[in-house]
Amino acid sequence: MGRELDRLDDALAVRVQGRRWIDVMTGRGPGGVETPPATPDTRDGTGGQEEGDLGSGQAPDGLPEELLTLLNLDREGPVPLEPALVADVCHHDRALILRFIRIAEERTISGRGAVDEAREAGDVERARAATEELHRWQSTVRDLRAALRHVVTFGQAEG
Repeated sequence: MGRELDRLDDALAVRVQGRRWIDVMTGRGPGGVETPPATPDTRDGTGGQEEGDLGSGQAPDGLPEELLTLLNLDREGPVPLEPALVADVCHHDRALILRFIRIAEERTISGRGAVDEAREAGDVERARAATEELHRWQSTVRDLRAALRHVVTFGQAEG
């Protein structure tokens, strides 16, 4: 059973771009390779924020690749993404979907502030762009919540 847990620990560390506890304590990376300790400013490009700690990779702006995938999927107007598709992109992982909902809600809140600032400054073009970005994040939150309902209702994907 211990070996199974070790394999699970290794697989989870790879999946979330993290390290096992034992690797942190010994200063080694996945696979036992000697690595320098990670610092909050360089580990994941988020300046020490936890936004992207779960996920299979980080984009240059610090967003997890799965979340960027959702943002960039071709949308035809206000049509929401299929919950099953969003769940697939998020590996049918409740914790990951919840983390992405939090990130998207935080971006929505900051987007509202950006819209207000642009309007107060009288910058119509910036206000329009900020409003579009705000709507993208609001739509992403709705899509993620639908995917969470899908995962809770139908369970984890097999395979």
